[in-house]
Amino acid sequence: MNYHFSKDYSLLWELAQKQEVICVIGRKLLKAQKSNLDTTALVSGSGFYYSETDNISHFIEACEYYKVQFLIPGEVEELVNMVHQLTGNYSPFPTIDVLQRLSDAIDTLLHVYGYDGHGYEVLQACAEHAKERIEVFRQVQQELLKKYEVKNG
Repeated sequence: MNYHFSKDYSLLWELAQKQEVICVIGRKLLKAQKSNLDTTALVSGSGFYYSETDNISHFIEACEYYKVQFLIPGEVEELVNMVHQLTGNYSPFPTIDVLQRLSDAIDTLLHVYGYDGHGYEVLQACAEHAKERIEVFRQVQQELLKKYEVKNG
């Protein structure tokens, strides 16, 4: 899954005044944070300071120079919640369960009761498509939940 990283360095400056923000330079992870000296710094995991300044213009110049990108805090949680809403996980009838029951009902109608009337081919195709969608929903849900747990775990 691809995340959309931001290069809005004014926003990064503002966010870093309140909390640590995870950033990326190429394949290196670092964080933007407010330091004890009332400066804002870009610091790698090993403690290397890419930039430390109390001036937003200098901070933005350093971010542009190093081509810093960052994921806006909260986007991952919003994405996970959107997937929960899409899949109906907070509903008494989650989408996966509804698709599974409808697919089972179609299979019963076609194979147990031998229905071969008008539209039976469409019913068969819908049941097969529902089974495919169920697998896609489960895979996406698992991937997002893993990423969410790693971030907050």
